[in-house]
Amino acid sequence: MFICAVRKGSLSAAARHLRLTAMSTTRRLVALEEDLGVRLLHRTSRSLALTPRARASSRSHARFSIHRKLRARLLVPQRAAQPGCFEPRRP
Repeated sequence: MFICAVRKGSLSAAARHLRLTAMSTTRRLVALEEDLGVRLLHRTSRSLALTPRARASSRSHARFSIHRKLRARLLVPQRAAQPGCFEPRRP
């Protein structure tokens, strides 16, 4: 969900793509940020941007950690894949 939101440019676009409610998407992002102990996105009603910390680490460990956390928590239901949107598979 996080990667999809970044690629789509908004949480609402990611929610539509993943067939989730906007509230559910926001809650999942907040839970992920709490689990990681870092704010990942600056969010306003009109924009979404990576925080400097997320941007700096997104090229290495953070991306791997986020994907691993998403898989472990099964935060995103399996859907038809679209390039740029991470969707873990259920075991």
